[in-house]
Amino acid sequence: RSLSGATYNSGNAMTNEACVSFCISKNFIYAGTEYAGECYCGNSLASTSTPAALSDCNMACNGNATEQCGGPNRLTLFNTTAPPGPLGPFVNPGVNGYHSLGCYNDSVAARTLTTGMQTTGGQSVLTVALCTSACASGNYLYAGLEYASECCKPSI
Repeated sequence: RSLSGATYNSGNAMTNEACVSFCISKNFIYAGTEYAGECYCGNSLASTSTPAALSDCNMACNGNATEQCGGPNRLTLFNTTAPPGPLGPFVNPGVNGYHSLGCYNDSVAARTLTTGMQTTGGQSVLTVALCTSACASGNYLYAGLEYASECCKPSI
């Protein structure tokens, strides 16, 4: 297993959010869903863990068919909090049904995403989960974070 901490099997109710919440409640910094209904937690990845193609995580979550919950021997992985110690920036693979599309050019004169979005708690506590949740509640297809404190969405 890539994550060897707590486990949770919700049967027909698994979502990525449920897994992340479960792992946070157990004080783990990583959460991952696998095989549509399994949740795994841990504070580090096993040394045998390697990245896989995003298309390998092709099973819909049992509790939300619009989310991917891993696949056979494939883990949709989330980082729930920043691990202790020095840490450089890392790509959050996605949450709340959104998936990372990478890094894009952006400038004041030519915004990639044109409308700022207010999030729960404000800019000082912004997370990927809060930004994507705010954009999902507005039925927006894209969400983006910039300067570690700005959440944006496109005009539709």
